[in-house]
Amino acid sequence: MRSCTISAFRVLLIDDNPYALQTVQSALAGTGYDVETATNGADGLEKAARTPPDVILLDLVMPGMSGIEVLKRLRASPVLAEVSIVVVTSLDDRASRLEALGAGADEFLGKPISVPELRARLRTLSKVNRYRRLADERARLTWLAEGSEDGILLLRPDGTTAWTNEAARRLLGLPAPPADAGVSFLERALALYVASPEDAFAGWPPPFAERIDRHLVRPGTAAAAPLWLRVDLFDGGTDGTSICLRDVTPAVSSFRDSWTIGHVLGHKLRTPLNGILGALDVISHDRQTLAPGELDEWVAEMTSQSDRLRQHVLDLLTFSQQTAFIGPEEPCAAAALPGIARRAADLAGIETPVTVTGLGEGGGDAPFPLSASRLEPVLFELFRNSLRAHPEGQPSLLLCLRRPEGGGVCLDVLDDGVHLPPEALKSLWRPGYQLEARPTGELPGTGLGLAYVALLVAEAGGSVRLENRSDGPGVRVEIRMRETGSTP
Repeated sequence: MRSCTISAFRVLLIDDNPYALQTVQSALAGTGYDVETATNGADGLEKAARTPPDVILLDLVMPGMSGIEVLKRLRASPVLAEVSIVVVTSLDDRASRLEALGAGADEFLGKPISVPELRARLRTLSKVNRYRRLADERARLTWLAEGSEDGILLLRPDGTTAWTNEAARRLLGLPAPPADAGVSFLERALALYVASPEDAFAGWPPPFAERIDRHLVRPGTAAAAPLWLRVDLFDGGTDGTSICLRDVTPAVSSFRDSWTIGHVLGHKLRTPLNGILGALDVISHDRQTLAPGELDEWVAEMTSQSDRLRQHVLDLLTFSQQTAFIGPEEPCAAAALPGIARRAADLAGIETPVTVTGLGEGGGDAPFPLSASRLEPVLFELFRNSLRAHPEGQPSLLLCLRRPEGGGVCLDVLDDGVHLPPEALKSLWRPGYQLEARPTGELPGTGLGLAYVALLVAEAGGSVRLENRSDGPGVRVEIRMRETGSTP
């Protein structure tokens, strides 16, 4: 396969006439052409195979191997078959020219060689070769893109599709070419997927100087687990935009599972373990001095904590089995919200009350379209951030259940900590983002917690937004969910 790297235009002259060789070399000296010569057909074939030229100037009448034979061998070579060949000959009979054309000649140049005509022919061939190279490279790229597992799209400046590969058509449900062209990418994507984060797709197309993580999420259903597509954009200037849709579901699922087990369930297991170990310590060290009633109380406490630990371990095993396939969400009953919020606050180490409002208002006891198994770790992460951000470590937490304009159900989580800098509000949902440094240099920030929150909500078909409160210090986190049974 010939290289598509654009470099100096290479000319190979195969001619046994020294005068012709000198004429061509002199005519092309200082013009940017790289000229190589051969005095017979065999030598010319060897040099052409070693370093394929852009054009071959070939004399027809040579001793030994004739120019016609050289032509045939060049056209039979997979490497040299497409090289432009200009036959240089003094023969003007029709039969010789027809034979040369039949063997594969592209053009003819008469002897004695006219320097202006030679340069004009080479200029034309250089343009033809350049277009051929670009066409070959485009064909190769199209072949590679068509066979890619990633969805690849070329968008026009107005955001509509100009070209899509098979993977992109499958992911977006587009018809086969040419019917796939002219479709608004953003409208089609948001009809099938949930934007995560939602703000990342605002003001489309985005400024390319701003590199942020964008994902399209297909919520889990009874027939399929959640699907995560990372959206990478490449600026094509006036030609539009190139988009790559990459399935990152395995990486996202691994992050979700490890975070849930390592942090949420870790907190659940720690409390009963501490209770058991504390009771054992008292019994082993003070057994002789304990009254019979006190000993029974410590044994009962140890039994109670053992039951809690057993239940948490069973929860962990159930979770591990369920993460292999996540079905549709089981809505959380509105009446269960206070209990879920209290458990999340206890896990986060918050002793102050958590107020829940909106129950029975504007829709009665309509369930919140997020399962308790997702909502509890979501609230746990939000409460932990509230605890860390509160100046006195005693946040006042308020949960408001409401129906927003435009449909759906919202759960607002408000605290009374501090306002966040404007530049941080757009970055908080990025994995690993750190908000500020402690005097020791350690970065507390939000780490992966808020990214985990956004992940859990997006997989259920919802979105999360954070803003500073306008009625006082602290922040408001809006968890917006579609009505149960609705589609993106």
